[in-house]
Amino acid sequence: MNLTDYKVKRIISQHGDLQLGEPADVIDEGSFYRIAGTHIIDKFKIEKIEENGNRLEIVMKDKTVVLVV
Repeated sequence: MNLTDYKVKRIISQHGDLQLGEPADVIDEGSFYRIAGTHIIDKFKIEKIEENGNRLEIVMKDKTVVLVV
């Protein structure tokens, strides 16, 4: 699954729930993805990505992040 095909509206993680002002592109920067300039997802920690409607659940070695797209 290519995350750069999506625009992110909301990021839900163990650190909180961030509603973005406008949909943000997912930028592929080699070993990680960048969302809205400052949110980083390390590609090497991703174990699986599950799509459920407009939600992408990214299960990582140390946490789970949900992107509402």
